[in-house]
Amino acid sequence: MIILSRQSEDLQEAADELAKEVSADDKKLIDKSLEKDPTALAGLGLESLDMSLFPPPRVIVVQYSTKGAETPSGKEIPAGKIWNKATGKIYDELPCAMLKAGVTRARFEKGEFDKGPLCLSRNGLVGSEGQSCLECPYSKWTEEPPECRMSIEFLAQSDEGELFIIRFSGTSFKNAQQFINNVRYSKMPIFAHKVVLETEKQESAKGKYFELKIRIMGKRDKSEIEKLLGDYEQFGRDFMPAITEGEVKED
Repeated sequence: MIILSRQSEDLQEAADELAKEVSADDKKLIDKSLEKDPTALAGLGLESLDMSLFPPPRVIVVQYSTKGAETPSGKEIPAGKIWNKATGKIYDELPCAMLKAGVTRARFEKGEFDKGPLCLSRNGLVGSEGQSCLECPYSKWTEEPPECRMSIEFLAQSDEGELFIIRFSGTSFKNAQQFINNVRYSKMPIFAHKVVLETEKQESAKGKYFELKIRIMGKRDKSEIEKLLGDYEQFGRDFMPAITEGEVKED
């Protein structure tokens, strides 16, 4: 028994020494990787998860009709502000980088935006029943706007480094279209442009509302573009525009 006990102790000591050596080598490799790229190990431990199920928080424009737009202390958020619903942050304007764009469509019962959509599409081409969005009668313009509304959504990152999703719909839709055209003809990636999200008050026969706009401030430098390329590669592949009940009607 004494011999067996001694052998066990020797084996344990040898195992401990080997673990120390392996840990030291691993630490050197990790340190070397992090020196080259601080985000080299980002996402480790999450490999088995479908990250499209964990979208970034949504940022919206507070309208006069927006329900539940309050600060954590219960103070009402004024219309026209840009509001991160998850973090509670409120902005007059939001400097950021657009990482990726997507298109969605959603049809709700008239006036029933707080209920689930009757049909939705996460790519603007195929509806939830497998039908073609382009051929669907609810996507057609008549004397009235189509019941099925198209939106452009962006995965974006604030200049503070916070990821978020923002939607351009209604009268704001054309502003996102114009931005995409500007990016397309610039022959540069979407995130190479410094942009600021801002709002502008509008008035129509239906009432007053705020339109969401994108102001291009210039081009980013090489180091910024390289950093954002890494963010695009890490987060962009998982981006699928999320249609959330009650958030399609923003103006």
